[in-house]
Amino acid sequence: MEVIKTLKPGAPGTQRLQRRFGDRLVAVRYRRHPASGRMQTTVELIIEERRARIDLDNHDPLFPIKIGWDEKALQQQVKRAGGRWDSERKAWWLVASQVEALKLMDRLDRPDKKV
Repeated sequence: MEVIKTLKPGAPGTQRLQRRFGDRLVAVRYRRHPASGRMQTTVELIIEERRARIDLDNHDPLFPIKIGWDEKALQQQVKRAGGRWDSERKAWWLVASQVEALKLMDRLDRPDKKV
């Protein structure tokens, strides 16, 4: 499918779809199938919105923290501070300011650290 045109909400050609989808409408695309010449109209919609776990505009670097499987209270504390679990690395990622605030510097997961 070849995209012929992409329109933002409010542009001519989007009013009917904007009435139908309201503020959830992000874009309207017109596509053409090169072999058959058939046209399709597609829409991009917001289907879910939630608060971001970590403020990416903060520019505070993330650090991996090791927390034992049985340390549920500490896991919950890190979660509340915006931490997220990395199943591949088996570590929690947390912004530097929160690592310091929670006094978790000794739990930093450093690849060069001997276990």
